Amino acid sequence: MEVRNSEGTLIASGQANASGAYSFPIARQEFDDTITVTATFEGQTSTASAKVQDTTTPSKPSLNPVTDHDTSISGTGTPGDRIQITIGGQTYTGTIDAAGNFSIVVPKIPGGTTISVVEVNSNNQNRSTPTEVSVRDTTLAEPSIASIKAGDTTVMVTGEPGATVSLTTPSGESITRTADATGKASFTINPAKAGDSFTATQTGANGKASPASTVNVTAVVTAGTITTKDFTLGKDRNIEGTYTGDVKSFRVTIDGTTYRGGTINASNKTYAFYALDKISKTGTFTIEGLDASGKVLNTKTGTIVSTPGTGTVAANAFTIHRDITVTGTVTGDVKSLGLVYDGKEYRGGTLNSNGTYSFYALNTITDKTKSAVMYGYDRFGNRIATSTLTLRDAHDIGTGTVAANPFVIDRDKTITGQYTGDVKSFSVTVGGVEYRGGTLNSDGTFSFYAWDKIKNTTDPVVMYGLDKNGNRISTTSIRVTKASAPLTKGNVTADVFTVGEDKFMTGNYTEDVKSFKVTINGTVYTGGMISEGRFNFWIGDKIKSASDTVTIAALDRTGRELDSKAVQLVAATPAVGTVTPATFSLKTSSVTGSYTGEAKSVRLNVNGTVLPAGGSVSGGNFSYYVGLKNKVKATSDDVKIELLDKNGLVMDTKSVTVTN
Repeated sequence: MEVRNSEGTLIASGQANASGAYSFPIARQEFDDTITVTATFEGQTSTASAKVQDTTTPSKPSLNPVTDHDTSISGTGTPGDRIQITIGGQTYTGTIDAAGNFSIVVPKIPGGTTISVVEVNSNNQNRSTPTEVSVRDTTLAEPSIASIKAGDTTVMVTGEPGATVSLTTPSGESITRTADATGKASFTINPAKAGDSFTATQTGANGKASPASTVNVTAVVTAGTITTKDFTLGKDRNIEGTYTGDVKSFRVTIDGTTYRGGTINASNKTYAFYALDKISKTGTFTIEGLDASGKVLNTKTGTIVSTPGTGTVAANAFTIHRDITVTGTVTGDVKSLGLVYDGKEYRGGTLNSNGTYSFYALNTITDKTKSAVMYGYDRFGNRIATSTLTLRDAHDIGTGTVAANPFVIDRDKTITGQYTGDVKSFSVTVGGVEYRGGTLNSDGTFSFYAWDKIKNTTDPVVMYGLDKNGNRISTTSIRVTKASAPLTKGNVTADVFTVGEDKFMTGNYTEDVKSFKVTINGTVYTGGMISEGRFNFWIGDKIKSASDTVTIAALDRTGRELDSKAVQLVAATPAVGTVTPATFSLKTSSVTGSYTGEAKSVRLNVNGTVLPAGGSVSGGNFSYYVGLKNKVKATSDDVKIELLDKNGLVMDTKSVTVTN
């Protein structure tokens, strides 16, 4: 008899007994292997085979402890067997690894839940007796709160290290801190008041708040006294005095308004309470000394007294029918103003930081024969300064003279002469037509533009000197003659003008030419600069196209036209260059690439919309900012990049490939 396994390896041999039975010991075989037995007798053989069967039932698996914040269940069992975990009717499965371990992911399970775990023989589906375990609840115990006394500003709570500690204040505010490695969490609070309650909880890994612990603030017996000095208006800044015992702060009541604060000097037991911005008139005040919790320990009443300040007020003269405000200066303690006009006082005015003031009086001071006085008051309303106003009336007619020089037509542009007194402006009548204006110089001379007003020597010309109210206070006739017109000549020739490139029109002129008139499509521009037979005339961007109609005329010093020519226009030619854009990704914010030639800028055309020229163009590379999905938003956008020369002409255009 020979016994062989699936691989044909001989694993046992021997003889059958007289009844034909045999039994041989063999090594443990793998499940489902084929065992073949060959019998040989008197030269004849026969074979028979059978599959290896697995009839074992698994033992109960071993489970590790489970808490309510675990997200997996682990343990040990027979390698290769399956594990079935049942939690509240829901089944989770896994396989035991070759080392005999398993770990199966599950959701967090509430504490106290019973988990049933069964090991299943994968060969015969035999099931072990269930192993049951109860989930351990890890909710933390209530934390402890250190005792709190009235006036304390810190609360110390002790719990588990790393726990989230929440403190609820008497106002209902919830403050959260993380406990340190020793389990302590410190909270800063407003000074605690006796009888108030603070509540704390802590939360651990399972996210459940612990039971709450509560501590009541205990009262601290305090005592103390204060004294106070009187407060002098215009002198003192602080209410001052002394204190004893447990006084920590102060409360002052002035005219029914209460203020908290004050500073103390512990070394000499004195205090100061800033009151300069709180006290504005004489009277009394009440001050209370408070302990750390705000309890009133002692109360005193002080007196507010006044000492007049010192200062001056000076008022400038006021002109009725011209001035709107009385102006002047103040010094010292003057803080407000009063205007007394014709026996009646008006209060108001604006004091400026530079020591000047203004007081609206347009509708108040109306008669210069009445008296007017300006008073200055200190901050307590004491009258400490006086100034009498000088009153004038702008309707009073002024006095003065005007003398005009002769005027020569075709030579003089302005009437000139001298003026005196109250003359403030001029009017000139030419043939009965009146013109207003003129420039008065500080040296007593004047000028009045009349080039386009005086045309004929037969027209009578009269100049009037006007005072500030427009009253005529002086008159002079002007002798008018005509200059002998000298014979002038000259011509002009303009250089070819390149549209889009040239900013100045240039060319040659001869003889008596002094200025130019350029006409562009019917619009006339005058000016130009001349030097040694050459001229230049600023055009800028006025000429838009080579098809525009442009002429230039040469003028003599009187403005007479001496010559006129058409200006030849040519269009600018773009500089030579190429542009090569890089592929643009919607995840970037700039279109980039390279270029050749004398480029100045680039611009983008997106879906037919031309964006402003610009970008960074340097060293053969360019960059044009478009933002993240701002100007270019999709791969389907039609995007072109244009390379521009210094004149803004397009040198080259290329399409830009857009990708995500």
